[in-house]
Amino acid sequence: MATVAVPFTASTPITWISLVPINSLDDTTGCLVDNVNLVTVDLAVDADRDGEITFDENDKTSAEIPFRFWINNDQDDVEVDEPSIVTYPDSDMTSIDTMRDLEDYCRLSLRTGIPIADLQNGNRRIGLKFTHIASSTTPSIHVFPNQSAAGNLDYLTNGTAAANQIAISDQCFQTHNGMIVIPQYYWMNRSDSTAHMIFDGIAAGCGNLSVAILDQNYNELGETWGPWIKLLDVRKMYRRARVVNVANQIDDPWVNDNPPAQTWNWDPNGNDYDEDTAAETLACIYVYGWRMTYAETMTWSDTSYKRLWHQGFKGKFYSFRWATYSTDTVNPYTDYFTYNPSEYRAWLCGPALASFVNGLPQYSDQKRIFAHSMGNVTAGAALRAGMQVRLYSLCNAAMSASAYDTNPALRKDQNGNDLDSIGDRSTPDTDPDPAYRAAFGLQDKFNNASFPRMFSFGLPNDHALGLWTENNYMYKPEEALGYYYSFPPYNRPTWFNRIITSLPEVMGYVTKSLTRTAGADLRTSAIITDCQNMNDWTNMGGNHGGFDSEHSAEWKWNYQSTNLFWKRLVTTLSLKPQNN
Repeated sequence: MATVAVPFTASTPITWISLVPINSLDDTTGCLVDNVNLVTVDLAVDADRDGEITFDENDKTSAEIPFRFWINNDQDDVEVDEPSIVTYPDSDMTSIDTMRDLEDYCRLSLRTGIPIADLQNGNRRIGLKFTHIASSTTPSIHVFPNQSAAGNLDYLTNGTAAANQIAISDQCFQTHNGMIVIPQYYWMNRSDSTAHMIFDGIAAGCGNLSVAILDQNYNELGETWGPWIKLLDVRKMYRRARVVNVANQIDDPWVNDNPPAQTWNWDPNGNDYDEDTAAETLACIYVYGWRMTYAETMTWSDTSYKRLWHQGFKGKFYSFRWATYSTDTVNPYTDYFTYNPSEYRAWLCGPALASFVNGLPQYSDQKRIFAHSMGNVTAGAALRAGMQVRLYSLCNAAMSASAYDTNPALRKDQNGNDLDSIGDRSTPDTDPDPAYRAAFGLQDKFNNASFPRMFSFGLPNDHALGLWTENNYMYKPEEALGYYYSFPPYNRPTWFNRIITSLPEVMGYVTKSLTRTAGADLRTSAIITDCQNMNDWTNMGGNHGGFDSEHSAEWKWNYQSTNLFWKRLVTTLSLKPQNN
């Protein structure tokens, strides 16, 4: 709490005290004092990110431990799947045009002892400005009124509230003499001198967001300190790693059936990591899916970090890029035909992911991982290579249910009928030789007592996982490329006349699944301790009900429509200390 002196006005209670000469500054408390009455002025953020701004020690900031938030330099001009290449950054805007943009805003609350009448009639005004700059650049922000009179988080979690916030997005507070001034009209509908606002970061930097008391002509009468805030590019707030080789730098197996081990390196891409010294020891790793371009993985990694941050995650976040094919590496008209070659590479990249995760400074019981779509192939291969994590969430997993659960019921649909989409069942899992079943079959590939607890988020009607079933039926084995699987007396997995001994090659091009994916068949259990049908979420906060058939809704849709997923993800991965 800070106290600032305000000269007497007709509506100010007469309480005279005598302290120190006018305009002296107490550097310990950040208070201006005068031979006048004192009023309290508090400006605060939700520093501990518990959902409440409490104006107490829990939300205290300092120059050493400032409140960290990102600048709004992405492009949220559409609600679905924001552009990965930014041409018009939102920081250039003085309005909020989409619900999606609101995830780049944060709350700010002010309470004062100034009589509300003085604020309503303009005798007193309140300005905000950054002082005591602790960086080479001066931070700056846009400030808007929070549509909630109580200053809550509805604009992030509720579609109606978000629409109400957008409706007042033309009320961006204006500046006078370098200060953002809370306008007189803001106070007209209030019965107290408390202001609830939201802000976005415009320019990076670190400083104290101070409060100035102004007269009706915007002359400064007094000033007091507010929260310390550090604004920076979101990509400086977490770390990214990648497999060194991109997809077309890894030979196809018919060119080289004994490829070298894949390695990884850090990938700052011009955004060196700015470590949060107050971060908790938890580590969370995100692995993306098939066909994601480099720019898209960067954007989805940003989105993942931001949404976990809004859920109160205060640990270290990492994303990992493996060598999928995408339009970065193949003609855009042919990248749809790269599923099996990408799956082969996903298996090859698993040991590199294991090396990356195991090399993180946190202990293994402090590490969690979540993977989307084919990223679960890489994550599963990493587990087989010794990756040590405590908890693992599968999201729309593009991996056979039988890899996690060998229940024979999964070979039939939910009505008990054989899955007619499987086709020829001459595949390692039906081989009469148990050695071949164990070596090249899908059953139990990711089901091991040493593996972490797993949770699955899925959709029975996932459109992309329906295409996975078609690919499994038509292209496993991929005979057009020369791959076959045959029982004795013929050789089993072969590429033309070459006998295949590599698990990644067999999995990518030969082995047919006898079940649907774990992401589509939510009966999958065994090592998966819980399956969440994301289409059951009929009371989502944005424009949608459940996720229906959208394979990537968690990232494509706005935060209001997906916040329940991110809330459940935080719970399943125990990303808050109280969930441990």
